[in-house]
Amino acid sequence: MKLLIVDDVKPTGQAFARLARGLGWSVSCVTRVKTARRERGFDAAIVDVNVQGESGLELLAHLRSKEPRAAYLVLTGDPRVSIAAHAAQLGATYLRKPIGARTLRLWLMEVEAGGGRGVQERALGLDEMETWQKQHFEQLLLEFGATHGLSERHIDIIRLTAHGLNRSEIAEKLDITLATYQKHVGRLQKRSHTKLQRIVSELTSPHLLDE
Repeated sequence: MKLLIVDDVKPTGQAFARLARGLGWSVSCVTRVKTARRERGFDAAIVDVNVQGESGLELLAHLRSKEPRAAYLVLTGDPRVSIAAHAAQLGATYLRKPIGARTLRLWLMEVEAGGGRGVQERALGLDEMETWQKQHFEQLLLEFGATHGLSERHIDIIRLTAHGLNRSEIAEKLDITLATYQKHVGRLQKRSHTKLQRIVSELTSPHLLDE
């Protein structure tokens, strides 16, 4: 079976691809909407809700029109109910980031069992999986913070970034100025020797959340 992955964060897409190939899937991993629109013949697709500033939901609608019998999984850090509702209307399973290896593996197995015709959320027990994802992410985040001597504010910034908030939203959420936010990010990156987006990508990649 063939899986299409559309995610502009390369380490995340690569981690998804490794897991899927380990289950015997062939994988096409792309980072641009324009490229994804040309894809055909896939049995399932994982689509980020935001791909380099373009709408993953619009891409989803296009892909479904071309491959209506495929199964679709939409990933996002955006908590708005409207996003989930739109994804559901398009016949996709919707999951909040970060997503763990166990969740992805079970979704792919359900797709295989259903012949690539779509997966109902109730069959996956997604409420339980989301709780599992959050617990493992928090565990990894706290371990990362302790290893690098990060402050509670640094941890908050990583957590909020992982949930899809931009820098302005994070500054507002933490009641700090953008300048203060930038200073915290600078110190965070200096202490961990890693860029913020790379930290988030590594903490949310499925190969790091595997059991």
